[in-house]
Amino acid sequence: MVNLRALSIVVLAGCALSACEKAPEPGFLEVKAPTGGTFEIYRIANDAPLQFISEQVGEFNKAMPLAPGSYLVLGDCSSETVILYPGQRETLTAHRLDFVAPHVPGQLDSFVVQCSRSDKTRSRQHISNRYSLNVIHGKRDLLVGMVPMRVEFPDTAKDAPQTLSYKLAALQVADYEGNRQEVSYFVSPVDQLIAATKYQRFGHWEFLLPGEYTVEVNGTRTRVTLGDAEERTIKPALFRVETSSSVDLEQPARVKGSPWLVEINNGHWLNFNETYPVLPGTAHVRIGGSSQLVEVPLEEGNSHVLTVRSVTVDMGCDAHDWSCLGDKEVTLTKPDEPYPFVESLSDMPVLFIDESLPVWVGVAGSRDIAFEVPAGMRDKKVSVGFVKLIPQPQHRPGQVTDLVRVDTLGPPFRGHTLDINLERPTLMPLVAGTYQLSHYLSITAIEGERRHLPRNFVIEAGKTIEIEIPVFFSEKKMSTYKAKPREREAVVPPSSPQARYL
Repeated sequence: MVNLRALSIVVLAGCALSACEKAPEPGFLEVKAPTGGTFEIYRIANDAPLQFISEQVGEFNKAMPLAPGSYLVLGDCSSETVILYPGQRETLTAHRLDFVAPHVPGQLDSFVVQCSRSDKTRSRQHISNRYSLNVIHGKRDLLVGMVPMRVEFPDTAKDAPQTLSYKLAALQVADYEGNRQEVSYFVSPVDQLIAATKYQRFGHWEFLLPGEYTVEVNGTRTRVTLGDAEERTIKPALFRVETSSSVDLEQPARVKGSPWLVEINNGHWLNFNETYPVLPGTAHVRIGGSSQLVEVPLEEGNSHVLTVRSVTVDMGCDAHDWSCLGDKEVTLTKPDEPYPFVESLSDMPVLFIDESLPVWVGVAGSRDIAFEVPAGMRDKKVSVGFVKLIPQPQHRPGQVTDLVRVDTLGPPFRGHTLDINLERPTLMPLVAGTYQLSHYLSITAIEGERRHLPRNFVIEAGKTIEIEIPVFFSEKKMSTYKAKPREREAVVPPSSPQARYL
């Protein structure tokens, strides 16, 4: 006879070992949408901190059985939290957003949507080259091609999936003949609170919402207004700033530590002798180190070459004497202008743009003396020598030296130096040529009597000449001068680059 009590114990033990407790009844989730597709779903294990224990993929318009619990449902640029109970069905609605391009996009064309996908996870979504989105019902903020767009569905659409269409515009900067590199243009919206910029390669389309945009290429900009389904192509101009082949563009980097560059539109830098695509319009161009600003008209599809001139002031330095190279400041001044438009250094080409006017070249140390480079001369090398002026103070009753200076004798020179120091030697650089040493005497015995004692001298390139100057002091000044003999010694330090000329 079967022992029923023993059999019951065996059955219960077997149920315990086989976990024969009944599994909880699942809940069901359905996300309605205008068309098929997939969405992501995460089961939430904990809210603070947020933790997930599983990830699954669901299909739109199909009920999905899930274990009871909390879930985060992720659509495009959207999310929703649902709680599933055993045997119950939860339904969400996803709407379709269609962005309609004016033509069939190519493989390298570009359309971008950015958005916040979930506040809970603080995740952002970057959707590239996808023109249809499934967005869960609610208020959703998107950045469509850099332009903010809010999508808000009415409550009446909460249970009825909708399809919304937006017409896009298309913009491109055309490629150009001879382009051998991947050049990009940059697009940004006008008058938007969000500072966003997108780049795209020449010859390929950027799809955007209708509106106003700024296009930028190599420092040049243009503004375009795009309408619904509009296609706009901008043909670039080609721009080149050109020096002659004899100009050594590497020398400035060796002398001053940085190369010559061309600035276009206040802040964008270009290299010399390279052709750049730019946008049509008026460009403002200057050479680094110059205050001269030149307006350049740039026409769509055309080429424009800006010719650069140069002046090199040669101090006669050895090729690798870095204590000498670049030691003197050089200025370029336009006729009838009081201030230089270029300030640079010796022993390297000083570049400037103006072709129609002569320029005056000045060298530090011989202030107000300038050498003229004629209009139309492309490149000019100016050689410098030195004169050492040695005052010979003495007293001659009735005569007082009131001024000694160096004057020019006419073209291609102009101007004169400041007054020469009458108590110590002066070493002065001068462009090779003939000058006049002007000595002015006041005759104390005759009121208003003043005499000019001129003396011509010649400066040769890379050489130094010495000129002694008899200087007449008053008796009182002569006594003071004799009392301070040490102050009369030459003040050219041995380490100075000019010391090699002494």
